[in-house]
Amino acid sequence: MRTGFALTAAAAVATGEWILFTDADIHFQPEVLRRAIAYARAQTLDHLAAVPALGTPGHWLGICINAFSFGFCAWLRPWKIADPRSRAHGGVGAFNLVRAATYRKLGGHVPVHLRPDDDIKLGKLMKSGGFSDFVFGAGAISVAWYATVGEMIRGLEKNAYAAVDYRWWVPPLGLLALATGVVWPLVALFVTTGPAWWCYAGTVAVMLALGCDQSRFTGGRRWHGLFLPAGLVVIVATMLRSTAVTLWTGGIRWRGTFYPLRELKRNRL
Repeated sequence: MRTGFALTAAAAVATGEWILFTDADIHFQPEVLRRAIAYARAQTLDHLAAVPALGTPGHWLGICINAFSFGFCAWLRPWKIADPRSRAHGGVGAFNLVRAATYRKLGGHVPVHLRPDDDIKLGKLMKSGGFSDFVFGAGAISVAWYATVGEMIRGLEKNAYAAVDYRWWVPPLGLLALATGVVWPLVALFVTTGPAWWCYAGTVAVMLALGCDQSRFTGGRRWHGLFLPAGLVVIVATMLRSTAVTLWTGGIRWRGTFYPLRELKRNRL
């Protein structure tokens, strides 16, 4: 990927003890870097990833981003990343802070070449040779991620399938989980009675409460979580669309360049 080449070239001329990989549109509060490096040193980390607050211009987009964050956390399990015994790993393009010596010892971005999700895989690489942690940076860093739901769907087209390591059967499993774990409990509120109804009502209440709590990590509005099921429908549909488009076209197109799927699959770090 062109971005991977650019990051490799930039890192080659960096002279400090730490290297921060970030995006040009990230807004930093004062002292963020000082605090992040102090935390990394105190925890003897080689890699620290931070999720920014995701600014949204509309409520429907906010609902979808809240759902994306919910699914992102469920898939990556960020609370386990700091555990060296866990295989959980993660990274964020907005904020990947690495110890330069460890990063170079592991080959830099070369091992994650041709990975649309190179930010996440960088976290896996760094954890393989050191210690990694994952924090939520709402209140410290922020970004205006997408402007519309359609833009979000198109933006995730290139990397959503890569995020499941090109395993075609994972997105259908996500659809099954959505149908049985999210949609059916809502439907059951209208077609069941007695103890079963109360069980489904409790399930829905917990799900919506978790959705509202997720706003702490995105910086969004808490009530967006009440529409978590609708947002998850969009996110799963986005994943299925990414899978279908990638398989149908035989690859992904990014910034005017087509990358064949057979080449992308060669790197399954």
